[in-house]
Amino acid sequence: MNKLNYVIVEDNRDDLELILDGIKKVDTSYEVTILRDGREAEHFVDDVMEGKQEVPKMMLLDLKLPMLSGLEILEKVKSSEVTKSIPVVIFTSSQAQSDITKAYELGANAFIVKPIDYNDFIKVIQNIGTFWLQYNE
Repeated sequence: MNKLNYVIVEDNRDDLELILDGIKKVDTSYEVTILRDGREAEHFVDDVMEGKQEVPKMMLLDLKLPMLSGLEILEKVKSSEVTKSIPVVIFTSSQAQSDITKAYELGANAFIVKPIDYNDFIKVIQNIGTFWLQYNE
């Protein structure tokens, strides 16, 4: 069985470490691609569109990124026939209604605010991984 590619776009090292801990608790067979800023994410999406990268099973996307925002990346993902079917879960500290509204208008599949509590954070990541990578078709 091929490993499922799980793309994480996150610039905060602490949050990234927690995300990876949560994913490992769900399943260790996933191939994780880590992108640390909007420009890396843009290049990755371009490579997927051009067939140079496999279409990932899911993208976990922070909104507040250096270079290009998560909303700009989301718009790019959802603008192409090749990538628009990738489930994109916004995972951010922003609770702004304008961000939530814009993310859904651009085609986000889910918008989740990062919990502050460690256990809650891990539980949310486990739930995201279980649903989007194991149950969702």
